[in-house]
Amino acid sequence: MRYFVFISLLSIRMVFAQAPNSFTDFAFRDLNQEVVESDEIRKGKVLLFKIGQLSCPVCTLVLEQLGKLDQEYAARGVVFLDISLDDDVEALRAHAKAHDVDFSTLMDERGDLASWFGVSTIPVTVVVDRKGVITDYVVGDLSEVQIRKMLDTALAMP
Repeated sequence: MRYFVFISLLSIRMVFAQAPNSFTDFAFRDLNQEVVESDEIRKGKVLLFKIGQLSCPVCTLVLEQLGKLDQEYAARGVVFLDISLDDDVEALRAHAKAHDVDFSTLMDERGDLASWFGVSTIPVTVVVDRKGVITDYVVGDLSEVQIRKMLDTALAMP
């Protein structure tokens, strides 16, 4: 069993190494049914988004970590987004409220963004710098310390 887990983690690392280094803008509906366009909200800012879904416990853990940091880093020029593969607006609202998430949840109902990134394991957390370059692409769980390091690095870039 440990051997299998090791192989799985190795596969995740390989996915990380194959992550695209350029960003593609996207537009999805938020929980108020309004279209949010990434190119509009990220102008001059660092963008962090997580791709996940409600049935994924690790996605919820990452979302909770992001919820602890969004206010602090929003003041420093970071935009946080939760990109959900779910389309149940009420369930997504309840989930965000239960986990103290104040930033937008967008619905990638057809999995377009997940497909572009080749996501097969969730959650995926992506950090995009002000120039539109992906600085971090992480599959799986993240600690608050790891997220801070990723964001501080992206914010320090010209």
